[in-house]
Amino acid sequence: MSSSAIPPITETIPPLFLGSSPFNHQYNPDPHALPTTAIITTALASGISGLDTSPYYGPAELLIGAALSTPEVTTKYPRERIFISTKCGRIPGKEGNVFDYSPAWIRRSVERSIKRLNLSSFKSEAQFAAESDPDSKVDPNTYPSTEYVDLVYCHDVEFVSDTEVLEAITALRGLRQEGKLRYVGISGYPLDKLVHLAEMVKAQTGEPLDAVMSYANYTLQNTTLLDKAVPKLEAAGVKVITNGSPLGMGLLRKEGVPVGSMGAWHPAPEGLRAACAKASDVAEKEGWTLANLANRFAFESWLEKGARVGTHVAPEASVAPRDEMMEGVMVRSEGEGRKYGVTVCGCSQVKEILDTMELWRDIILADSGNKVQVEKKQGVQKLAERLQKEVFGEWKDVGWDSPGEGFTRGVHRLEDEESDEKWGKK
Repeated sequence: MSSSAIPPITETIPPLFLGSSPFNHQYNPDPHALPTTAIITTALASGISGLDTSPYYGPAELLIGAALSTPEVTTKYPRERIFISTKCGRIPGKEGNVFDYSPAWIRRSVERSIKRLNLSSFKSEAQFAAESDPDSKVDPNTYPSTEYVDLVYCHDVEFVSDTEVLEAITALRGLRQEGKLRYVGISGYPLDKLVHLAEMVKAQTGEPLDAVMSYANYTLQNTTLLDKAVPKLEAAGVKVITNGSPLGMGLLRKEGVPVGSMGAWHPAPEGLRAACAKASDVAEKEGWTLANLANRFAFESWLEKGARVGTHVAPEASVAPRDEMMEGVMVRSEGEGRKYGVTVCGCSQVKEILDTMELWRDIILADSGNKVQVEKKQGVQKLAERLQKEVFGEWKDVGWDSPGEGFTRGVHRLEDEESDEKWGKK
């Protein structure tokens, strides 16, 4: 598909993604032991039509690719009906903070992601239609390619120079012309950096970014994304802002921050961790786990308040029954109607997917005017305001530095990358 034929991202990106950062050694001691195939097939069957990943998430792309190549996926889902986003530029290396934004590496990274994700195992919608019609005379050689990623972000842009980001964006747009991807974006944590880069890309290339992923900046504890960045990113022409890590990279849980085989890595200060622990106690007294409350608040609030930089794909479409697969996993809404904020949420277990979808359906019911869920929404909002004022207090909207103190950038060595490939496949 030529870039001129690519529909606007606001007409294709779904409002809810399964994030795969938990399929990583940072979050779990052994990602290979996770039921990742069951997680992904359950997510798709439950209506989640967006998958987000990154080469930096250890074996995540390989684990997702293994799931996507199973008959349970390839016989039911045309490639066009699953929106896949990945990233490039940040690399899991022996020296820790390794980045390579060079055009040559960006190309190699994207092409490797396509291979790792097993996108060649899919059929296109045209092939599904032809194979279901015994009288079809469509030439199989005319079927559209399925070997593309929908969206590629430059990963954690705050760790590299502006020049490197600009070169990487240019390289990604070149790959878009070749049909290897459709949309280009950036991801990172510091909001001022994301805004600066979005403004720079538009000013220097004449074309705005399709998407920006911000993580841990629109949560129960920190809502700075909305006022500090959204108006400026929108002015810079950014079409979609995806809200990642609604639990603050695992901070907003009773269990506290996750610790995988890489040890303690979460940058949250001790005072903030203590405030989150207290918030968990208060939430439980009100009948909530902190994680469920935080997810409901972030999902529901961003669905509405992030709509100005969201999608026209309705959330109702994302939870449609999956029995009639040819109707698609994702139904595009018509025209220039209502928009919805886009959220990316990671899960490590099948039960977490099921709990997430139950929460999502309750949110949709509230949005449609269901009395019980409207009252529940109001209760969530009141409890959230109470926690933000009385519990988080001085820790409300407090984050952390990125890069952190003492940051040193590692050197990308191809020999390390080759060993990483073997490590990823286990």
